[in-house]
Amino acid sequence: MHYWRDRAGHEVDFILEEAGKLVALEIKAGSQVTSSDASGIRAFLEDLKRKAAFVRGVVLHGGKARPLEEGVLALPWGWMVPKSRSK
Repeated sequence: MHYWRDRAGHEVDFILEEAGKLVALEIKAGSQVTSSDASGIRAFLEDLKRKAAFVRGVVLHGGKARPLEEGVLALPWGWMVPKSRSK
């Protein structure tokens, strides 16, 4: 797990790496996200030397899952937490 920031101030909260494959993860508190919320992910991809290593970008937020733009998904942060089961 890594953090990325360039000299222009673009940043990505987490870069997840496994077996040389990368996922850029941006976390937003709000329930509405737009393509501008993926600006750090786009800057990371432009800066990336091994473009083939990039799997996708994900913007986690408080809303619903949807494609945000090519290669970037908006996912609700709740997908990471399993739903509680009643006994």
